[in-house]
Amino acid sequence: MKPDEVRPRLKWYSYMLIALLSILLVRLAVVQLLFNAEYQAKAKENRVRLVPIKAPRGEIYDRTGRVLAANELVYTLSLNYTAMSDQSEVVAHLVSLLQPTYPEITEQLINEKISQQEYRLFEPVVLLRDIPWELVIQLEERRQELPGVLVDVEPLRNYPEGALAGHVLGYIHSISPEEIDQEQDYKYSLSSLIGKSGVEKQYEKELRGQDGARNVEVDSRGRPVRELVTLEPQQGNNIYLTLDKDLQQVMEKSMENMLATLQKNHPRARVASAVLLNVKTGQVLAMCSLPAMYPDDWKGNISTARAAYYFPQGAEYDPMNPGAFLNRAIQVSYPPGSTFKPITGMAALESGVVDAGNDYVKCSGAYWVAPYIRCWGVHGHVNYYSGMAGSCNVYFQEMGRRAGQEGIVRMAAEFGLGSKTGIDLPYEVAGLLPTPEWKKELNDLLINRKYDSLRKQLEDKYQQLMNAESDPAALKKLEAQKKNESAQLEAQYRIDYNWDTNWQAFDTFNMS
Repeated sequence: MKPDEVRPRLKWYSYMLIALLSILLVRLAVVQLLFNAEYQAKAKENRVRLVPIKAPRGEIYDRTGRVLAANELVYTLSLNYTAMSDQSEVVAHLVSLLQPTYPEITEQLINEKISQQEYRLFEPVVLLRDIPWELVIQLEERRQELPGVLVDVEPLRNYPEGALAGHVLGYIHSISPEEIDQEQDYKYSLSSLIGKSGVEKQYEKELRGQDGARNVEVDSRGRPVRELVTLEPQQGNNIYLTLDKDLQQVMEKSMENMLATLQKNHPRARVASAVLLNVKTGQVLAMCSLPAMYPDDWKGNISTARAAYYFPQGAEYDPMNPGAFLNRAIQVSYPPGSTFKPITGMAALESGVVDAGNDYVKCSGAYWVAPYIRCWGVHGHVNYYSGMAGSCNVYFQEMGRRAGQEGIVRMAAEFGLGSKTGIDLPYEVAGLLPTPEWKKELNDLLINRKYDSLRKQLEDKYQQLMNAESDPAALKKLEAQKKNESAQLEAQYRIDYNWDTNWQAFDTFNMS
């Protein structure tokens, strides 16, 4: 290329270079002059970390002021997503460090926890609470390799008496996103622990405190340099229960001994419950449910073994012992047995169908009307007083027959049976007062489902037989057999439906 041709091109390139440099200079001036304050603020934010200070929960005491639920300071391991330079690398490194002690902490679990933050990525993701001092040292030594990994100190609920009154106290656990949405007025974060059952749930708003915060200046490695501003947390309110610790201990020990004795002859007898009331005030002095609840199990990631203790599955599941999670004193309905006899007696007395001292019933060991429910003994001639003292089944079946189903249910309702007690514990269930309407509603669906299945089986059976047969005479014979079996099935259906859905005399005997 000739020199005369090169010079114009060089001149053109020079003009372009000068223009680009001018644009960059103008942009630099704009940034320096117009956005200087904004970028200074952002730089300051990058070196100042807002550290939340968890408020201690209020403590729970028995009626005499002895502590049942307290707090202790523990080390907590969490992740600050916004400070992680390479999420996959940091997570992989952290998991390799934790795996020997915490095999349940996997890369998938951590990534899922981070993704659950959604628009709350600025909030720390809590991985573990109450980590040992040895792990704290290891994490601090590798702080430069683990940007975004935080170790803080926070108060954590502890239960110094272990399982004592565990179902009454309840437990705390990590809040769910759904619960955050439901409790927007209370400023929860995904790292919050809230009451999930028992007193911890019932009085969550009273027990939880007001979190504080502090601004901490950190260096390039994320290490604290100095505290700038601190807003102190406020502890939640303390609560005093009507429970008596000594009575609770005696009750639980007695119930455990009783179950151990029963299991010698009845190995499946593994559940029990008891309540001790002050009959003058209605105060609950002790409440026990076995198997016991250990509230400390729920503060962190519950192990597979402990989860099976509360929610047995597969071969471990037994309908007689569906796990330790439920408070059987208020969350399960049981047949009252002989404790219902005073209700039956009161119904008979109020309706005027019996003279307590002068009307006698002969107990020869079984009631004389089908299904001939047996008594536990032979009491001879008994009146109201001796029948009550001897808990005679025959006497109270006769009282039930005289009072009638409606009279018994009415009396039971007057005593509050069939309704919730109103105890200030969550998830209480009401008892059941059986009525003809209840029996029909319960069994109508069951009996129809059973016979719909039997009808289908009959239809499928003869369809297969007819598909395999070509002889007209044989087909006609099969049709006749099918019609006959179908008629027998429908006759049995009508008998069973009437018996299972309509109130029978023995239903009154059973509830007496």
